[in-house]
Order: sequence, then structure tokens, then C-alpha cells
Amino acid sequence: MMSIEKLPSPYPGSESPRDAISQEGRQLMYETFQNWALKTYGDSGKTKTVTRRKYERVMRILTGEEEPSTENSKFRFWVKAKGFKLGPGSIDGRIQNVLYVPVKSQVGYLAGN
Repeated sequence: MMSIEKLPSPYPGSESPRDAISQEGRQLMYETFQNWALKTYGDSGKTKTVTRRKYERVMRILTGEEEPSTENSKFRFWVKAKGFKLGPGSIDGRIQNVLYVPVKSQVGYLAGN
């Protein structure tokens, strides 16, 4: 039977990469990633991601809390075009309006079936 030799760790003094990175290094990586994620997937309007902030604004539009104006007309059109709807639902056992987000589904058929 062949024996497998354990190779030395590439991280001197530690067993894993996590052990080798200081708390400051982890914090820096987190902040860098967070900034990138917010810039890439934030409220820029150029993303399909619905952030908490965008969700709250959609809810205000649909409940009528945010009055129609020329400033929000483009956003109201986007909400209508996406098909967001309020409907009955339950959150934490309480009955209340919930936001229904439509999903596009494709049905494909194989030739010969």
C-alpha cells in the first residue's frame, strides 16, 4: 500500500489560511468585498437585485404612501412593468400584505415528444 506524505503547510505557524490571516486582514477583506457588492448590486437601478431599500420604496409605491410625482414616475413605471403586486400573506404568523415578485418561467418541449 502506498503511503501519502503530508506536505508542509504553505502558511507557516498555522494549519489553515484562516489562521494565517489577522483580524485586521479579515476586516479589510470584508470592507473591500462589502464596498464592491454595494457598488455592483446596490440601488444604482442598473441591477436586477432588489435591495432592502428598493423593496421598501416598492412597498411605499404600492401602498400609496409615496404620492405620484414627476420625480418618481420612472420608478413607478418600473414597478408596474415588473409586475410587483401586494397580496395577502403571513409573516411571523401575522396576516398582512406581502410583496409578490413575479418570476419568468420558460417551458421547453423536446422534439419528438
